[in-house]
Amino acid sequence: MIIEVNNLSKHFGQKKAVDNVSFNVEKGEVIGFLGPNGAGKTTTMRMLTGYLHPTSGTASINGKDIIYDSLECRMSIGYLPESTPLYRELTVWQYLNYISRIKETDDKNAIKNIERIIDVVGIREYRNTFINHLSKGYRQRVGIGQALIGNPKVIILDEPTEGLDPNQKTEVLSLIRNLGSEHVILLSTHILSEVSQTCSRILIIHRGKLIASDSQEDLESRMGTDKRLDIIVDAPKDVVSLEIKKLDGIENIIPTGQTDTGQAFTITVENVKKSAPEIARLITAKNWPLHQLHQSKITLEEIFARLTKESEF
Repeated sequence: MIIEVNNLSKHFGQKKAVDNVSFNVEKGEVIGFLGPNGAGKTTTMRMLTGYLHPTSGTASINGKDIIYDSLECRMSIGYLPESTPLYRELTVWQYLNYISRIKETDDKNAIKNIERIIDVVGIREYRNTFINHLSKGYRQRVGIGQALIGNPKVIILDEPTEGLDPNQKTEVLSLIRNLGSEHVILLSTHILSEVSQTCSRILIIHRGKLIASDSQEDLESRMGTDKRLDIIVDAPKDVVSLEIKKLDGIENIIPTGQTDTGQAFTITVENVKKSAPEIARLITAKNWPLHQLHQSKITLEEIFARLTKESEF
């Protein structure tokens, strides 16, 4: 196990910012760490990286305790905080060389490793550019580059795509996915689509407590996605709704918009295997063109909203 967290807590006065959080991360995992603002994500990351001392509980990185073996832990971690720590008056190469010297990496291979990282994060053409002259997307790449100095086993990224435009986000997420083949990655974000694209497992924290730790597929199954059908039928909205509601086992039908091929609906049923063919037969009998009928998937946004709402009580 690369990261082990057991009953980790952090209190600021009477406020429990992190409350008995436990989770493990294995080699090769890219973990999405989710939660509303103020949920405890950044506080947890700061404890793991040695920035904050836990109130109670334990954690280890690559087998080393974050309190008693703090320096060895930090040598196993590459960290990109939410505010990217860059010296903008330096060139990209000068900055990465400076970070390498701070981390006291092997002098014989330091230059070679810096050049390798420049290629990994895709900033070769900006090697000698002053950081102040880079776009925010490329500054984020430089920030990820500094996290890679020393070839750490664990990369911790706090909101790495914050403030980027859609193209820059796509490029940075692609970079993170590629890094996942060689490093354990703990990725904090509030943009849920990024987690779907990037992460193998999801941790959700709310009000300091860990409320979920599963793959997205397992969370979908847990939320009961087998009760909804999506259809597109070329027929009047009100008529379709009225006729389908007459079938047994229909709990609800909601029009979700007009498409190029017809009206879309989401139908909640008691049993998908029973209702799907009955709906298809009804539509065929009415001679309505049916363009789509499939079991719908719950979105990560819906999962997140439901779990955080449930944990309020």
